[in-house]
Amino acid sequence: MILITGMQSAGSTFLARLLGELGYDLGDNHYIENYHNEGQPYQIRGVQHVPLHNLLQKWERCADDVDLVDVLEVSKGLPEVVKNPFMARWLRVWLQKGGARPQHVLVTIRDVQEQSRSNAAAWKRPESALEAARSHLDLGVLLETLVVEDIPFTPILYPLSVLDPDYLIDSIWTFLDLPTPQMYYKAHKKIADPTLVHSYMVE
Repeated sequence: MILITGMQSAGSTFLARLLGELGYDLGDNHYIENYHNEGQPYQIRGVQHVPLHNLLQKWERCADDVDLVDVLEVSKGLPEVVKNPFMARWLRVWLQKGGARPQHVLVTIRDVQEQSRSNAAAWKRPESALEAARSHLDLGVLLETLVVEDIPFTPILYPLSVLDPDYLIDSIWTFLDLPTPQMYYKAHKKIADPTLVHSYMVE
């Protein structure tokens, strides 16, 4: 299983769509916008693995409500590629409870000020210093977990991943199961939309 997680609003949906275009199984990864679960709206946009998303939102509401049965049930149904930014915060607990161990993790990274502006614009709310600090903390927890658990990972810088196909293929080619680079470049050209990137760049 390839896990895509890391900082939010940092190109993780783009990576999931790219891998899907390259033939990887996305399973229950679906596009979500202002998703509702059990009557509660969550400010999230993009491709998410829905069963995992529902489980992690349950944990977000109550950190003590970590059900082993839920973890094993979701774990059994995971496809080749799983994308969820909240796993940056919860991967350690997921592994402790017997959740499926990723074979490789793509860690999305973005300038935190750009990320804050992007989220503020997307959800029509003020920029939040607390949110930025939480993003840094989550990224640190994720990297510590990956190192301690000896899980291979690749940092993916956004917006370079969208704007520079050569940068991205150099980062991910070693574990892509593709016969030729041309397949990758064709998929990247189809999926990448540079016009969406620059709106929140820090000057």
